Amino acid sequence: PRPITRVRVMIGAAGVVTAVTAVTVTAPTGSIATNTTNSAGNPTTNIEMPGADGGIPRVRVRRVPSFGRSLVEETYAQESLLDAESEKHSYVRRTQETWPGAEDAYVITWVDKLVKDDGSQQLLDALGFWIGDGPDSGWSLIATAPQGEMEGSPLWDTVFSARITG
Repeated sequence: PRPITRVRVMIGAAGVVTAVTAVTVTAPTGSIATNTTNSAGNPTTNIEMPGADGGIPRVRVRRVPSFGRSLVEETYAQESLLDAESEKHSYVRRTQETWPGAEDAYVITWVDKLVKDDGSQQLLDALGFWIGDGPDSGWSLIATAPQGEMEGSPLWDTVFSARITG
């Protein structure tokens, strides 16, 4: 597995690089990329699309040094977890993909039901893209957009601009 843990984000045609690593993601001009840590304390690059409201639409990109199992097993487990939480997630679909430079790749799409502070619900389209670069290592890109605004959007293009470079 590759030891690199940061993301290279290219913003717009000028290619403004915010961090350097073994994967590139090209986001539209006006996107805001920040390096943070996720709830497990792992480094994550959060990219908010231009005009994001409350952080949505966005994609979170994370290097995974070890999933602890093969990518097929990892994504099956993720799909099963999403299916099991049917009160929060619906329309869960997983597909295997062929991706440049990847040993394996999977996409999972679903609809998230977000309960706001005022008790109202918001439906969000979600997309998980897992790219394997070793027997159990790789990248995860998790994108979220208002329902009906994911496919064909600048967010969609950003997720699928991911290229392993190292």
